[in-house]
Amino acid sequence: EEAAWLDLLHYKDHVFGGVYSQVDDARFFLAESGQHDAEAELIASLRAFFDPQQTRAAQCRFPARLHWLDSRLAFAARLPQVSCSTFQDWRQKLNVQGITLLFPSMYLNNPASMFGHTFLRLDSQGTAPLLNYTLSYAAATDQTDSAVLYVYRGLSGGYPGVFNIQPYYETVRAYGDIEHRDIWEYPLNLSTTEVDQLLRHVWEIRAVSFDYYFIRENCAYRLLSLLDVARPGMKLTQTA
Repeated sequence: EEAAWLDLLHYKDHVFGGVYSQVDDARFFLAESGQHDAEAELIASLRAFFDPQQTRAAQCRFPARLHWLDSRLAFAARLPQVSCSTFQDWRQKLNVQGITLLFPSMYLNNPASMFGHTFLRLDSQGTAPLLNYTLSYAAATDQTDSAVLYVYRGLSGGYPGVFNIQPYYETVRAYGDIEHRDIWEYPLNLSTTEVDQLLRHVWEIRAVSFDYYFIRENCAYRLLSLLDVARPGMKLTQTA
């Protein structure tokens, strides 16, 4: 029931009671009922970490879960020491020291961007901003869809939403140089510990999908959910 665990699994209160996860990809869950049962997913995670046949895959697949559970239960020292080289290489390549929220202003010539867009820039100390990376969330649209179908699917969750990391200079080229949109920057006061946990969670969800809803579960909403993971208790995505 703790907010940090619910945020890690993107659980929200269900209108008929209980919780449900907004992650719409079965690969994200270790328990068969994990999408609707926070306790079952917690137990399945602990079992996977301690199971000799699963522990390496679980530790390397879910570092944010492991970090938070260990902070509450102090058990990681009892687990087999595994090398998650792919995750470590990814983390070292990004070398993130801070996070900046980016907001390219609205672009009326593109219906999908008429209200602007939102990114997170992953800032590395001593690196020129243009050489840093940006993290974005967007709908994986079908370019063959008609305008009517595009609007319908965008409003009804008909497109999968996925995260993407790309160099910041590509973002500037697309939004600033080509579309001539202003890009506003807002440095976030996240601690090193909070930045590290955010990145662990990005690793966990980098390849899973959410249903994309243009009005609510959009780019800004999904990035706010990452900040909820970084600093539990802010409730940035809580429904009023």
